[in-house]
Amino acid sequence: MQKKKTRPFVHPPHLSWKAQLMAYIKARFDPKANGRYTADLTKDAFKNNLFLTFRLLWQQGYKVLPRNLREKHVHLVARYWEQQGLSASTIQNRICTLRVFADQCIGKRGMVKRSAHYVRDRASVTRTYIPAEEKSWTRRGINPLTVIEFIAPYDSHVALQLKMMHAFGLRCEEAVSIRPWRADFGDRLYVTEGTKGGRVRDITIRSVYQRQVLDEAKQKVRGVRAFLGDPRYTQRQAIWHFANVLRRFGITRKGLGITSHGLRHGWANDLCESLGWTPPLRQDKDTCPVLLSEDQVRQRLAQELGHNRKNVTSAYVGARIRQPGSRPKTSRGLDK
Repeated sequence: MQKKKTRPFVHPPHLSWKAQLMAYIKARFDPKANGRYTADLTKDAFKNNLFLTFRLLWQQGYKVLPRNLREKHVHLVARYWEQQGLSASTIQNRICTLRVFADQCIGKRGMVKRSAHYVRDRASVTRTYIPAEEKSWTRRGINPLTVIEFIAPYDSHVALQLKMMHAFGLRCEEAVSIRPWRADFGDRLYVTEGTKGGRVRDITIRSVYQRQVLDEAKQKVRGVRAFLGDPRYTQRQAIWHFANVLRRFGITRKGLGITSHGLRHGWANDLCESLGWTPPLRQDKDTCPVLLSEDQVRQRLAQELGHNRKNVTSAYVGARIRQPGSRPKTSRGLDK
């Protein structure tokens, strides 16, 4: 039995482009229609990218409605972003948003091609997923616990959220959304709230420090169902509050040169060393005794980071070091 194709709905012509766009976005992320949960940050990024695109089109004199988006419009905005000198990741993400919008919202599947098709210089949309140096706070000469103690008098909730990221390698949304009492399974932390794509995972509790941080988080919240954010805020408001507090204390790339995600990078590299394998980004250190193979460490690291593919670990601990005499593997790269 063939699956019935869903046709894109058409809005009344009297609605503005903004109202029509919001209706498409609401339908795109409706859990009843899609059958899955989408993180708030993903929704916000999708909405912001679309509004930036259509606002630019209207400013350039193209009075186009969302359902009338054509490939020439993608060419126009992509060339404009390239001339403005936006980063490769920014341009790729915006074009990716237009591709999803065309495929899933207005029924023009395949209209939006790869990012390199719309720019003059392919290098402007070529991004690298393998860092040249470690992005952890300690590599920048910054002690995470010292910074966290400095933030605690101003906002104890945000300070504890940073501690959870430092101890368990959580993403910021996971650290804010986690319910400590329900996540504590004794010898492991069961992460379900705020995960990317709704993918749940177990994180093994290996140290006394991790147990102390988790117990502190349990004492901070008011009940079993309470999340770690300030109870004055909703879960979504608490995530934005977390970002605002970090900006206030200069925890940005333009400020101290670090981000909260750097705690996750540091945790990933520390985990590799605790498993007996020195990650490529720390190869200048003394080699640890080999307890597990590189493949085994990368697979375990990927699982505890909340990813399925072990190749993703290269973004945290560096690329594989090619052995002398071996042929390098060719890669097409990742292009959105």
